[in-house]
Amino acid sequence: MFNGYIGKPGKQLQFNAGAGARYDQFISTPVTIPIADTPYSTTGYDRKSLASTFVEGQIKKEAFTASAWEYGGSARLYTSGQYAGNFSLHTAIGKKLEGISGSFVAGFNQQLGTAPYAYTNYQNIFTNNAYSLNNESVTTVYTALESQRVRASIGARAHIVNNYIYINDKGLPAQYTVPFTIPQLWGRKMFRVGSFYLDNELVYQVVSGNTPVNVPAIMGRHQLSFEKALFNNAIKVATGIECRYNTAYAPAGYNAQLNRFFYQAHDTVNNTPELAVFLNFKIKRFRAFVMGDNLQQLFARNAIIYTASPVVSRADGTSIIPVFAAPNATLRFGLPGRW
Repeated sequence: MFNGYIGKPGKQLQFNAGAGARYDQFISTPVTIPIADTPYSTTGYDRKSLASTFVEGQIKKEAFTASAWEYGGSARLYTSGQYAGNFSLHTAIGKKLEGISGSFVAGFNQQLGTAPYAYTNYQNIFTNNAYSLNNESVTTVYTALESQRVRASIGARAHIVNNYIYINDKGLPAQYTVPFTIPQLWGRKMFRVGSFYLDNELVYQVVSGNTPVNVPAIMGRHQLSFEKALFNNAIKVATGIECRYNTAYAPAGYNAQLNRFFYQAHDTVNNTPELAVFLNFKIKRFRAFVMGDNLQQLFARNAIIYTASPVVSRADGTSIIPVFAAPNATLRFGLPGRW
């Protein structure tokens, strides 16, 4: 790896560049089920090794004055081996905005990757399946504007996906070859009255109907807190309640036998809002917290979380999609460490 600076003092550009190698080894142990007159054995291992080389580089320009722009970028390209042709590219540009005591940032990310090994190969004592999948491309474009003066920030993000790789409702690897976009808009606003703070955050996102990706249209997080230094600054306290929720949607399914999430569109869940209370305090350099999680379980038992398990067929031909309940209400106490 080489690194250094180029340019005049105050306008210099930092850079680094180099090359490397990646080595992956996948090892599995055969599993034996006691079936009479079968040749299955638990001895030995199944090994698969993958090796690739890559080159990478990074540049960064810092803003040395209030009116200057800062920008940077990084890239990695695999040049040989199993991952040859894969790459990742990240760029960003930003600037401080003195007029609103804030900042502006915009960026672009792109990745082209080979399908994971676990998606292309599946083997046990009964079967050996191989799947051929094209490289998956994910492009993300984003921008954000923040103002400390009005305690607010807004932003937009778009994910453009091509050759999307996923697990279908049959538990098998699949690929959606039609490009699609997931646009997202988000905003955050904090209100303050004396020592009371109300922090609000909302996210809106949408996916086209035929895409094998399901996300809630709206997600929200709201926190009401009291923060103040007491007893002549001898103790600092922050306490309050937080609520998180999302609109109804068809969540990803979960197969506990294979430890895999999968796409399903049969069942829609509507979560009870998740509630939590917290108390953070600091005495000199000692800091601790008390946290109560999932308080909604005290009055809405078995509130459904975002996962659903595989479909179960009834004798009459209809289906049941069991769901996993949210964790019970808990109380935690912690010592994060010193400031």
